[in-house]
Amino acid sequence: MGKWGSRGITVTFLFIALLQSTTLFGKDCFEFASLNCKQIIALLQGPPPGLSLAEGDLVLAIQQTASDAERKAAEGENHFAFKSFYDAMGFKFDGDDYPQTKSFFKTLSSNLGHSVKKIKKHFDRKRPVHFDNRITNHIVSPTDPSYPSGHATMGLFWATLLADLRPDLKAKLLERGRLIGWHRIILGVHYPSDVTAGFYLGEYLAKQVIQSTLYQEKRTAIIAEWNRIGHQKPEQGIH
Repeated sequence: MGKWGSRGITVTFLFIALLQSTTLFGKDCFEFASLNCKQIIALLQGPPPGLSLAEGDLVLAIQQTASDAERKAAEGENHFAFKSFYDAMGFKFDGDDYPQTKSFFKTLSSNLGHSVKKIKKHFDRKRPVHFDNRITNHIVSPTDPSYPSGHATMGLFWATLLADLRPDLKAKLLERGRLIGWHRIILGVHYPSDVTAGFYLGEYLAKQVIQSTLYQEKRTAIIAEWNRIGHQKPEQGIH
């Protein structure tokens, strides 16, 4: 192959790498964050090196001590949904009766999911079952990378955001959000470090949203919508 042919291939690979880097690290990582994807990734630092086996022991211990009820609850949350927070909130806050809430939360959820996928792709950590055959997957193992946990990220993101809207329920909401992440370890699809990183990321991104001008405007409208329709208190149950 001639000099220019070899150089052309090199330039092509560099161009492809540049496109991938631009896609991954662009400013559109999370619409509401002041940091771009590369900066958010730097905050997470990545999974601890060389600890997969030790973490595998921890996953195994958690699985062995989990009750049947805990495993069943974890399996029921395999696909993240707002319904995980209905009991804590006391009403179906994303239902058709709450169009402003539903629309804004749908936008946030889509943006958050897109961001987590980019960050997972960067770290590209394999799921526990790929490293340790002692671990049992209680669900079909997800095919996307493991770090950070998307469920843990979503859990703490929405717990933090909902707690801003209902500060009287903060403790209950945060407990529920953390349980979503804990369930992923019970199912055998995440290491503890995946989950703790997801908690950190979810809380960080939620606080970024809360500080935004758009959210403050939407917050007023959402609370007015809830009050106008008369959402129920937690002890009154879900309607």
